[in-house]
Amino acid sequence: MRKLHGLFSEYLRAGIRAMGDADNYTLRKLHSSTAFVKGSNPLKNAQKHCEGKFFYIVDIRNAYPSVDLVRLTVLIVYVVKYSKYSADFSLSRLGQNALLVDELCGDPLFTSVHAFLESFCAGLHGIGLAVGGPLSPYLFNLYSEVFMDASLRRLCQKHDIAFTRYADDCVFSRGKPITKEMRRDIRTCITRAGFVINHRKSKVLCRAMGTVFVTKVGLQAPSEDGSSCTAKLVFSQKKRRRLHGIIKSYLAMQMDWPEKVSGYVAEFVYYYKNVGEPTATDRKTFALCKEFEAEWSRHP
Repeated sequence: MRKLHGLFSEYLRAGIRAMGDADNYTLRKLHSSTAFVKGSNPLKNAQKHCEGKFFYIVDIRNAYPSVDLVRLTVLIVYVVKYSKYSADFSLSRLGQNALLVDELCGDPLFTSVHAFLESFCAGLHGIGLAVGGPLSPYLFNLYSEVFMDASLRRLCQKHDIAFTRYADDCVFSRGKPITKEMRRDIRTCITRAGFVINHRKSKVLCRAMGTVFVTKVGLQAPSEDGSSCTAKLVFSQKKRRRLHGIIKSYLAMQMDWPEKVSGYVAEFVYYYKNVGEPTATDRKTFALCKEFEAEWSRHP
């Protein structure tokens, strides 16, 4: 399966390269995406918002399953047959005009590409992209760039808002409040792409509320001496206490949730390896995580 996905990925990337540097720039660079892109990580995503004072963080619910395979197929057809369609309309127009999507559905290539996506890249019942699929992150980024990110960038440039997207987390920051009307327009751009917003996880934040967390990275406010804001990886005390508790319970054989524990462990290990200067508490937690991994490995 991975080999098949690799061949399709190269087929698509070759089509993007053939578009020419000026026309494929957005698909090559993926300006707003900071996940599943070479050299990207949560810290770099947060650093792009260091100057912000007001924040709007939007979580997309079930992001991969929400990808419209028809529109994704149309995008791929447009890329592969760019020389045929580029004279009639641009990539940005394709992302904003449903009539153009309908037009490309009639291309002879559409049926075979759509069948491939449904058979080898789709999620349950052929809906959206498969969570954990080898090609899903790349296809998700391409889809989001054309049908959501580009329109969000235009909106944000109009209001001097910084915007990044880390997988399914869209982060917006500004020196002035992001008004109710701006947030409504942001949500419209997201839902127009076929996504559903998880309002329970979406947040409106400001510096006055304390440390602002962007993709699990804490943005520390500028100090009184005028130095600039810094982005610092943070593993919250609440989550740390929970991690300690469930690992100790597992080691004492009071519960058997290794999968649940491993998710917390993976998150902490990433934090520990990238935090720079681990504290004594960090080292204690890391030792506990290693003890859990050693114990778990004895029970395959």
